[in-house]
Amino acid sequence: LDMAGFEIMKMNSFEQFCVNYTNEKLQQFFNDFMFIREQKEYMREGIEWQEVDYGTDMQNTIELIEKPLGLLSLLQEECVVPNGSDQSLLEKLLTTHSSNPVFARSKQSARNTTIAHFSVVHYAGKVQYNIDGWVEKNKDAVERSGLDVLSESKKPILQALFPKPKNGAVRPRKPSLCASTVSHMYKEQLLNLLETLNTTRAQFIRCISPNDHRQPGFIDSHLVLHQLRLANL
Repeated sequence: LDMAGFEIMKMNSFEQFCVNYTNEKLQQFFNDFMFIREQKEYMREGIEWQEVDYGTDMQNTIELIEKPLGLLSLLQEECVVPNGSDQSLLEKLLTTHSSNPVFARSKQSARNTTIAHFSVVHYAGKVQYNIDGWVEKNKDAVERSGLDVLSESKKPILQALFPKPKNGAVRPRKPSLCASTVSHMYKEQLLNLLETLNTTRAQFIRCISPNDHRQPGFIDSHLVLHQLRLANL
């Protein structure tokens, strides 16, 4: 499994959120595998040990993302209701999670020209997210005219992937509650991946870049420390 690391950009959008959500789950798996299971083994063997809580710090953030009326749930809802929009999603998030300690409305700084709408406290730090385009990106919809063109193809593989509507039926215009969105499929695939990882004897390799200039023999200590903190090491 080769995974991109935690991302904090000048502008953080839906893509960075998905990457950071994945890292949040994988870091929880790492903590459980490397520390919590070891602690349980120490206790089973009667080794004198002061128990340390490694895993629950990030649980609040994971629940913010995954639970009913969480971030993914509200995003999914906004994609299937009539006239769903990014602004409506933001208002629901701010109303639902106003008292959540790992979620907050972003305050715009006069020195920062990048617009951020809300922040999430991840294990590697607070990330400011811009919500513009989230609903459209999550729908990842193909234009109806594009589907019609593909269904007229003479190539068998495209005919199988994009069959013509039967008996003159019209392609549905409105999404249904069971419509597959990017976030829904992403979450399902991530949970399936974690189920697989939990059946394995995992080994972990953390890749740290020594500098941003591809210069041999030079270590940028600030960059290395920043990466170590993002990896929660």
